[in-house]
Amino acid sequence: MSIKRYILLIIILIVSQIAYGQESKTLSTKYAFSVGTIKMADHNLSNQEYSGIVYGLQFSQGQYYINKNVSWNIHEQIRYSHPLNASKSAYITYLGINIGFGSYYNLKLNNFKFKLGGYIDIYEGAKYQSRNVNNIFSNDLQLQLLANITAQYHYTWNKFGLLVQYQMATPLIGCMFIPEMGQSYYEVYKYLSENLEDVVHFTSFHNRQGYKGNLTLNFLFKGFTLYTGFIHHFDYWHQNDLYFYNKELSGQIGVIVDLEFRCGLKSQPDNSVIVF
Repeated sequence: MSIKRYILLIIILIVSQIAYGQESKTLSTKYAFSVGTIKMADHNLSNQEYSGIVYGLQFSQGQYYINKNVSWNIHEQIRYSHPLNASKSAYITYLGINIGFGSYYNLKLNNFKFKLGGYIDIYEGAKYQSRNVNNIFSNDLQLQLLANITAQYHYTWNKFGLLVQYQMATPLIGCMFIPEMGQSYYEVYKYLSENLEDVVHFTSFHNRQGYKGNLTLNFLFKGFTLYTGFIHHFDYWHQNDLYFYNKELSGQIGVIVDLEFRCGLKSQPDNSVIVF
């Protein structure tokens, strides 16, 4: 199957998820800040590993559909880092942006809840290398479909609520932009129509592996949630004899706020604060 057909398949999946059903009355919005360590390699710039501090901001919105068994969310994330090589003789300036949409089936068993589904993720990662005179810039552009599983345990004592959650995702299929070794971006864009099949590649387990893990403690209050947690991400991909990876371990803090849409005096909140 060609690259164009895979892209069309992913677009169809996005449209089908958006078109599913009606939403509940409560919209949950998440704001988060994270800081931690990152290790990265980009053989298009250098064969060395670069490590440093990474900062992140995340914005998400989510809602249950009307039957409460299926939920959706969108997420936007931005990360910035300025990692150094081992000898501290060169650095990479890194800016990464993720935008995604997911849909999940919710299975509740007493105080446990499991969320099974997947999400579409668009990733743009821009990197500038300070010492490479031949190729100072690298651009990661990817479209991925990821499988996701989330486990939650909800504990209540009097009016206090605590939700422990672990979320894990792994890439399944997608496409990514990687130029051939030694090829400049000027050559790529000037002859894009001729080079398209050489720089846009189908991805699956043969050339991309990874996981995205997120452990959080959520302290539930009426109408909002405070949470803290840890993020551990690992992504590895390769093509055209070029190899790339990102390893991240970060702590995060944030807040989830519920916005309720009421119609009539008898309308009741549907407690969607744990939609994420």
